[in-house]
Amino acid sequence: MPRIFISTAEVSGDVQASRLLAELHRRHPGRYQADALGGEHLRRAGANILEDLSTQSSVGLLEGLPFLLRSVGQLRRFKRILEAGAYDLAIFVDGQGRNLPLGVTARKLGIKTVYYFPPPVSTWGAWNIPRMRPYDLLLCPFEADHLLYTKAGCASVYTGHPFCALPDSWDPRAQRRQLGLPEDGTLLAIFPGSRPQEIIELTQTFLEACRLLRDGRPDLHFVLSLAHGEYREQVCDQVAHSGLPVPVVERESDRILQASDLLLTASGTATLQAAFFHVPMAIAYRVSFLTEWLARRLLKVRHIGLPNILAARTVCPEFINRDLSAPKLAAWLSKMVDDAPARRAVSDELAALRRAIAVPDPYGRMVDGIEAVLAGKAAASRLGA
Repeated sequence: MPRIFISTAEVSGDVQASRLLAELHRRHPGRYQADALGGEHLRRAGANILEDLSTQSSVGLLEGLPFLLRSVGQLRRFKRILEAGAYDLAIFVDGQGRNLPLGVTARKLGIKTVYYFPPPVSTWGAWNIPRMRPYDLLLCPFEADHLLYTKAGCASVYTGHPFCALPDSWDPRAQRRQLGLPEDGTLLAIFPGSRPQEIIELTQTFLEACRLLRDGRPDLHFVLSLAHGEYREQVCDQVAHSGLPVPVVERESDRILQASDLLLTASGTATLQAAFFHVPMAIAYRVSFLTEWLARRLLKVRHIGLPNILAARTVCPEFINRDLSAPKLAAWLSKMVDDAPARRAVSDELAALRRAIAVPDPYGRMVDGIEAVLAGKAAASRLGA
């Protein structure tokens, strides 16, 4: 029975790794044993959770300082786990700060290594490529990264984004019934993010924008998607303080997006998830001045929202740092609420984006690549994948 070590860094990584593990188990029931640094999603997929770190991630330099000392000790502990685990394969999911050092340890121990969501060299630059060459396989959701890695001699397979496996048709009214939400009227979803800094920096601003938007619109309804139960008390307190009727729903992001007409979201994975459900959105983020300064010099693209990056233009507006305020968010949302044709035009653009990047059976491609690595076959990028 092959033993697999899986390392994730935050909630979205936990979700995507759980779906990959579920596909491994579906194809070969009982064949794989998995230990994971992950959360509830991986646990439900059958992994033995060594430690849940899904609420300890951050974006930025200053933002990561609260976790720095803890991370050093954790890294030592996780290296010891790798040394003692007798693993056949290690799968690292995003989370470069922790996973790149763990990858070095795994390779020194002779463990085969796969990196799922490797560093996005098409947007951040190619300096990570030399560190990725030793991996047995890179599972690239984005074709631009796959092409750069392959050109540089890395073993890479273009899997397509896992969101390509999401349903391509749905009934919004049926989803609202399942969520206990009004079937009529306009539904605005609120996704304040999955990291502590996002919950702190964005939730109050999002709720204030909704308060401004609600005046004179009795048919406007709200729902807030909670990424992790650890944030429930904090978020519910903010909702109560806002005075808005906003139900807080955990682990139902797909259903919420299928039910929604508009979205107010933190930048991140949720932006592409929403695009695949054709939901027009305002994308927001707030980081320290130092992080913004560095990002503007390192990023090779003008946007931070994944739909805009993939479309190479602004499909959905971005509100970052000084451009982020409740009145600005409310102004754009107001136009979308009141102008159904404009809302439909954005939705159509997102639908076209989904069609343009759709790849059949992304999880099947991932599992094929992983099983080729375990079997000691040639790198997947040379197998015609």
